[in-house]
Amino acid sequence: MTSQQASQQTGQLFTIAQAARVAQKSPTTIKKWRDDGRFPNAKRDGNGPLAAWLIPLEDLKATGWKLDLDQSDQPEVIDLRGDQPGSHPDGPPDQSAIFTPPPGQTLVPQEQWEVALSQMGRVFDLSMELSKATEAKGRAESRAEVFKERIAQERGRADRLEAELTRKRRRWWSR
Repeated sequence: MTSQQASQQTGQLFTIAQAARVAQKSPTTIKKWRDDGRFPNAKRDGNGPLAAWLIPLEDLKATGWKLDLDQSDQPEVIDLRGDQPGSHPDGPPDQSAIFTPPPGQTLVPQEQWEVALSQMGRVFDLSMELSKATEAKGRAESRAEVFKERIAQERGRADRLEAELTRKRRRWWSR
């Protein structure tokens, strides 16, 4: 490393994952050393439980570890699966954790997930409408049967009244 590179890196801060790559140690080791206070100048980048820890280059040099500062420029890959091996945002995930979702699960882009949820909501709404329509159809068919019976009764009554009226007319003429 040239003196120019060294002067550029003074004051440089590393995430847990970057520090692990530079120090060629596991992220767990870096975290344990941080928790033990061996990186006295480590600080959080922001507030809240998701704020990343930043470790100064001076603290890493103070460990006596052989540092490969060329590794610090590599991009971080974060696995979004949660509590799986290799998925901690401060640690480099193993390759199987990146490309292999858990059994029975699939990684889906957020936009497609929201579209799928919207469609599932629409399917649910339509199934509720279908259920209500089926219930209304049942009620309508039941009412139709009742009306058919009433119509049949009224036709029978009308036929009886017509027959009685016909008999009374005959009697009147027959007197």
